[in-house]
Amino acid sequence: MIGIDDWAYRKGRRSGTIVVDLDQGCPVALLEDRLAATVATWLRAHPEVTVVARDRADAYSAGVTQGAPDAVQVADRWHLLKNLREAVEVELCQRPSLPWSPPLPEADTALSGTPEAPAMPRADVARLARRAQRLAQYERAQALRQQGYTWAVIAPQVGVPPRTLRSWLAREGFPERKRRTGDRSGLAPYRAYLRQRWYRAVQGSGRRS
Repeated sequence: MIGIDDWAYRKGRRSGTIVVDLDQGCPVALLEDRLAATVATWLRAHPEVTVVARDRADAYSAGVTQGAPDAVQVADRWHLLKNLREAVEVELCQRPSLPWSPPLPEADTALSGTPEAPAMPRADVARLARRAQRLAQYERAQALRQQGYTWAVIAPQVGVPPRTLRSWLAREGFPERKRRTGDRSGLAPYRAYLRQRWYRAVQGSGRRS
């Protein structure tokens, strides 16, 4: 069982591939680059390899498929946790409240003086979900670019066209989207007033009970 990952001769300029024996917990080879052909050549010379842990780079996927077609390919632990974090962020942004959180008792709500506000509008929930997805793509692209990957390799990894990636990374920081003119809900001018009436109605109900 081996693990393969990239390593840098010079960060952002030139990178190679490190091969680690996962049974022994030590490096066994340093390859000059991280091309699929180089990985495939090394694997053909080591037919004893049956399991390869790797990241999501297309070059490593292709290299293992070419050089050891019968080997089992698995995602390494770091990328599994990163995938989980990104999925959880999107899921939480899509839910204004957590399904496993029990509602507060009515008495506690009345005594606290801070009743639960109406749920976030669906349009805002969807907007936050889209932003979380774009942020995850941006961070992934930043990490791959710093590792020296080309736009052609990064684009399919994050699901964003190369032109958009270049535009994103040419700016300082995450490119927030500006809300379009006319994009506001017709309810927006009255939201503060309605929220105030909501609080008064709930508090009044608590006093009568």
